[in-house]
Amino acid sequence: MGKQIKFFQILLFVFLYILISVNTQILDVSNPIFSTYNKYQKGSNNPTCDFTFEFLTPNTSQLFFTSYYDVMGEPSVRNDFFIVFTVELEGFPIGNHTGTANYGVDSLIINFNCLPINFKNMEFKIYPNLRTNRFTDDGSAIVVIDGLNAPLNGLLDGKGRIYTPISNNAFKIYRETLYNGGNISFKFLNESDPNGFSLHNSTIPTLYEDRGNSNNFTYQLESYPFGENSYEVMGIGYGPLQTIKTETTEIDPLIIFENNDYSINEPTPIYSGNGKTTYINPIGYVRKNLDTNVFVYENITTKVLIGSNNISIIEKSLSQPFVEIVTNMDGPIKGVMRITPFLNISKYNFLVYSYEIEGMGFLNETFPFGFEYGSNLIGFSHSISFILPNLTSSSNIGFKLMPLNFYYFYTYAVIPLKYPALYSVDVIHLFEFKYLFQIQVDYNLMLKSFTINNKEYSHEKLVAQSTAASTFLNSNHHVYEIVIDTFSHYPEIITYKDIYGYSQDFKIGKVTSPNSHNRIPYPPKLQDVDMFSISNISYLYQIVDVTNKTIQNIIYFNFTSPIEKDRVIGFQLLDRVSLNQIKNDGIGRVYYSQWNSTIRMFQVEFEIPSNTQSGVIPWKLVFGGWSYISDNYEGNSATLFSSYLSKSVQLTCISNNFDGFGPVINSLLDISNGTKVGFTMNIYDPVNGFKNGTIRITGEIDSSSYIYYLAPTIGQIYQRQLLPNEINVVSLNGDDKSDYYQLWIPVPSIACIQQNYSITYAELYDTQMNRAIFSENGNIVQPIQNPFINIMNNQNKFVPSYCSNSMDDTTPFLNDFQMNEYPNGVFNFNFSVTDLISGIRSDQIPIIYISTLYLETIKCYPKLVYESLETCNYTCSIKIPYGFGFRSEYIFSVYGLINNGGYYSGYSSYALELNGWKNRHTAVYIDFMPETMTITSTSTINEKGGLLWVMGSNFYNDFIDPSGNLYPSMFVYINYTDSFTMVEKNPITIYGSAFSIMVNATKNPFTIYCLQINLNSDMVSISNKYTVVPKISNISYDLPITLPPTSTPSATLPTTPSPSQTQSPTTLPTNPPQLCLGDPICGGPNQGYCLSNVGCVCYSPWIGKDCNSQVIIIPQPKPKPTDPSTEIIITPNSTSSNNNQHSFKSIVSLIGIREIDFNSKIVNEYYFEKWNLTEINNEINLYQLSITVPPTTIDGFSTTTFINTTLEWFTKETNISFANQSLIMNPSTIKYTISLSSYNYKNQLNQLELIMSASLLSSKTEDICSESEFGETNSLDNSNYLKIKVDDHSLYGRFIKRALVDGLPKSISNTLLDKSEFNSLKTIDTTPHSDQSFIAISIPQYKEYVIIDPDFSVLIDHSKSSNSNNICATSKSGLSSGQIAGIVIGSVGFVAVVSISLVYHFIKKKNNKKQLRNMKNKLKVLN
Repeated sequence: MGKQIKFFQILLFVFLYILISVNTQILDVSNPIFSTYNKYQKGSNNPTCDFTFEFLTPNTSQLFFTSYYDVMGEPSVRNDFFIVFTVELEGFPIGNHTGTANYGVDSLIINFNCLPINFKNMEFKIYPNLRTNRFTDDGSAIVVIDGLNAPLNGLLDGKGRIYTPISNNAFKIYRETLYNGGNISFKFLNESDPNGFSLHNSTIPTLYEDRGNSNNFTYQLESYPFGENSYEVMGIGYGPLQTIKTETTEIDPLIIFENNDYSINEPTPIYSGNGKTTYINPIGYVRKNLDTNVFVYENITTKVLIGSNNISIIEKSLSQPFVEIVTNMDGPIKGVMRITPFLNISKYNFLVYSYEIEGMGFLNETFPFGFEYGSNLIGFSHSISFILPNLTSSSNIGFKLMPLNFYYFYTYAVIPLKYPALYSVDVIHLFEFKYLFQIQVDYNLMLKSFTINNKEYSHEKLVAQSTAASTFLNSNHHVYEIVIDTFSHYPEIITYKDIYGYSQDFKIGKVTSPNSHNRIPYPPKLQDVDMFSISNISYLYQIVDVTNKTIQNIIYFNFTSPIEKDRVIGFQLLDRVSLNQIKNDGIGRVYYSQWNSTIRMFQVEFEIPSNTQSGVIPWKLVFGGWSYISDNYEGNSATLFSSYLSKSVQLTCISNNFDGFGPVINSLLDISNGTKVGFTMNIYDPVNGFKNGTIRITGEIDSSSYIYYLAPTIGQIYQRQLLPNEINVVSLNGDDKSDYYQLWIPVPSIACIQQNYSITYAELYDTQMNRAIFSENGNIVQPIQNPFINIMNNQNKFVPSYCSNSMDDTTPFLNDFQMNEYPNGVFNFNFSVTDLISGIRSDQIPIIYISTLYLETIKCYPKLVYESLETCNYTCSIKIPYGFGFRSEYIFSVYGLINNGGYYSGYSSYALELNGWKNRHTAVYIDFMPETMTITSTSTINEKGGLLWVMGSNFYNDFIDPSGNLYPSMFVYINYTDSFTMVEKNPITIYGSAFSIMVNATKNPFTIYCLQINLNSDMVSISNKYTVVPKISNISYDLPITLPPTSTPSATLPTTPSPSQTQSPTTLPTNPPQLCLGDPICGGPNQGYCLSNVGCVCYSPWIGKDCNSQVIIIPQPKPKPTDPSTEIIITPNSTSSNNNQHSFKSIVSLIGIREIDFNSKIVNEYYFEKWNLTEINNEINLYQLSITVPPTTIDGFSTTTFINTTLEWFTKETNISFANQSLIMNPSTIKYTISLSSYNYKNQLNQLELIMSASLLSSKTEDICSESEFGETNSLDNSNYLKIKVDDHSLYGRFIKRALVDGLPKSISNTLLDKSEFNSLKTIDTTPHSDQSFIAISIPQYKEYVIIDPDFSVLIDHSKSSNSNNICATSKSGLSSGQIAGIVIGSVGFVAVVSISLVYHFIKKKNNKKQLRNMKNKLKVLN
């Protein structure tokens, strides 16, 4: 295959060379789609168009484009022979245009058109923003314009404001903060109007929902710190706060702070209880001695002053400590820098320094990195070393140090530029908004990294598509894989960077290589959607009580405009607690939609956090990080906020204890016991409870640092593995609501310096992930999350009283520093530190820094192995990550040596070398991935099991033996802790950085790991073990379908279940263990495996008791206009599986229903006829009828039962859920969804049976056999099966033993009926060439509705005949070997799964090679 690709590449190159040399010499390589050459006008008032064209020419310096006006082409990508120029045209008027591309030797003419938008039939829809304090979107309204013949890229209002689209012809209107609706006009160009423009007037309804007369409430204002006229802040940016308490919980009064920094904003609610709500607001910084005024509004225009705050703010006194910077470029290591200190510093503020070498890399670090010697009291010096390149892409390279605003430029030799090109970029959707980018580049390029969405992926984060060194190194192109989460933004640009500092941007949709003409593709599954066509929004619970409990819920919705069923839609709550979570990590919790095939709606299962704010809960739907807007690909995120929807679909909660503030520190006291000093602090969170947190205490003179990880008890699930230098602390009493924590600092036994110890950082979380955070140096500024809010006027520091004021005026020094390298990239360091006067502060661990040319840095935290009065010995081992410092040497430095007298020291790499110690490691060249597999993360999975995606690196799945046969080499092992079983599986889909597998239902954590073997079954590699924790859901039923109460059948809509429907589900059936059948067992390792106490477990697309039935593709059968029967005819050569000279026909039918009593005697019987067909779309058809049920002796009235049957055709493998069971719909599957409305039983002990028929016939009548069997599948499937076989075809049916009854999954039974019961119908005789079976699906008695969900698929069946009672037309007792084809018709719910299976029996060994090669291709494309 690789040789074929190389040949094709050479052929393409020769073709282009001949084409350019002999023919036009200019080639138009613009995207060959209609919209490239035909644009519609940009805006409502802008009758112009923009165009982008790309031209391929021989390598030349410039290209001219002559048209309406002349422009120069910009070079985009090139190689040694060709160059692609991009021509950008702006502002071309409406009309037909001609342009000429010319580079001096030859020219090329193209035609293009600017088309007008027809505004005559447009209609406006206005969606006002509710805009209460509960909603976060800042728009005033959404304007949607229907009736246009093209997308509109700009909308101008009558006052000259321009709005850009957020989706197709949808525009967000922005107004001032207190805007409350009114008239608005929009300006449109009208070519038929002599004046040129016309105005369209609209009205934006009132934006604010009724918030009452805010002046009717009473308000209680409090300031923090309390009673102070001036306040010196504890940390930079952590100024005073003000709270307001009102007697309301459901409505937020309209309160406005006019802050003394000129800002105007509403305060943030943080608590509610006892009918009152507390809001908080920071007091501004700009005008520090002027008032902050607080107003409430009687109405939208009248405000009343209710208070003010005139506290004077005193900034934190933190001096900048530097007066001189000296650079030295003559040392052994290029780039030695020494920073001379500012003396007499009272306190060091631990600011973060940013070091940057332009084009190469940057590093952000704080103490102790770079601190060479000194103390914070008498002064210190700062010294670092870094590597500068020998060759660069630019003659001048700049070094920058921030926040000191220091710049220095160096002159270097320039390397001849090797122009980069991305030969191809493939984008593959994995799951949710996770996409796999496969980027193919020339192997000669010195790639350093790719940057996507502002995140750099260097070699330690890239995954080579082939992990075999021989394959990777012998290829002309290297293929790298990156998994990208596109929830926030789909990448618009991929930035390539090489090791010499050269970078180039490759834009989405543009040519990335002059050889291949390939482009970065537009995102699959993210096509623009008419999000305002959303309809039928409902919830499992629309009103919920979240007082002291988290609630699991479901939202259901659909769209009136077309949308793919497998479209990924993100859902995110925007209530106060969820907003806090988003604020913490930038993303928060995101939930994703699934298509519910039973009710034909999208659904999202989500959690409402405990104790969030009462009232409306805002949310948003995210349709992808990309929106197609008139081919103007600007990466707009299509997002629908619930605040633009009607009040009737708003989600509402009740909460008696709203808690939107993190844990607070209520008290802080000094403690000591002679050998230790520290703090006792009370952490208080009376509603949600304290979960965990981190506290850092720092010595103000010697910068000693102590990090504490706090949790209420050791046994709680909140525990995690401690980080280096971290101390675990539990509360004194184990109370998460209010308890005390002791943070101890050891006192040196030899000597100690009297200094303040301050809390410089605190980060605390409650059980709902509300955060309280404080940072003294201003690295994080969140004043309204200050955990010290109740003690802001207290000091967060203490001074040990028994330490001497005398200092040791010498610094600690290194006695020895040794580095040794071990196999697999392991570095070991051993060093010794001495201080002859005060000794070493042994509780402070130095840090070894390993840095590269690109300023990449990793840290090694040593262990103390020996301690005396003067000396400490340390050892440290670290495994260098793969790809770290690609083609760069490593340099070492060590900092953070602290003595007991207040001094610290450190050694740069330059200083280590001056002392004769090893300070660097030679260059590392890595051109292919290591053999070790690594699992880093997985997709989310719930207790129902299903498809699990596993991310990591170095996964591959096959090897080829000397005969050319393909065998799987990677196996996945799953250890289920609840059943103590280990399961071996082959991946369903596999890439170098991700693979997917099916996992069983389980509520307990389970572990997965991978194993690779070679041809001799020897282990090649084993991955790490990774623990997966299923998400447990308490939702046990689907949304029901309400059927129409009228006599005319019609399509129906789902509704929210009533409380009476929330009963517990019944126990569902489990099949007994089955024998593992087949030769080889379960079809062999490529088709399935034998699971103890279960039976054969098959890999998709294989099914059956022996995994020898395989899905094949057939044309979609045409719907019958009279009834929902499925008739599939296979004629000679109609599919790849039927090479016979005779035909087969299978028919699956719904016969009727019958009511039976407890003795199985038929009470009433109804045969189906007179169905009404409605075509929903090309793939879905709805059949409807009704039956009249005779009166009973109880009520004496006839009733009507409505029956809806939906036939849905699947063209690709799709995961669905039915009755709490995850199922896979195979390609060429037709699924029946059958629903019955309420039925009036004659007796309370009676029940219904649904009768189905399955038949198979062959046109061949001689030398032929037929057989049938009925039994049970394995316990994973929990079904019955029916198998009808005629000649070399079979009909296979699966009947799952569960149904959705009144919204709950319930057990049902399936029975094979005697055909003689249906003699009154036109049945098919049982002969050697035909057979028919009838199946009764027993429906337990129900009240409101029942849902059935069968499906039918076509298979290839390799099974041998196992029935000695077959009927034959000759004396043969069985079938001859050969191909056996079939259709599988399956049942989901109580549904029959019946299939026609095409079955092979491969008996010639020479066929194995072809089969295995085909299998390789399938393994790579299965999804």
